[in-house]
Amino acid sequence: ALNWSYDIYLNIKGSNIKVHFNDWIYKQSENLAINRAYVSKFGVNIGSIGNVIKLATNGLKLGEYRPDDSNDSILQLK
Repeated sequence: ALNWSYDIYLNIKGSNIKVHFNDWIYKQSENLAINRAYVSKFGVNIGSIGNVIKLATNGLKLGEYRPDDSNDSILQLK
């Protein structure tokens, strides 16, 4: 699973409101993933969104940079 957390501003009735997204993406097969996003404001859950994603490619290579002194694992999206 891939977890992605971020803040975003939503324009609601002319006002920009900052909310927090906590996205989870679960790979089901080579070409299918399920996404579940939870939305919160002030730490209170205000909604959730679910998607099924059909992948059209076999992946995308973003780069190869890795510092020589790094011991962190590499995240590979495919």
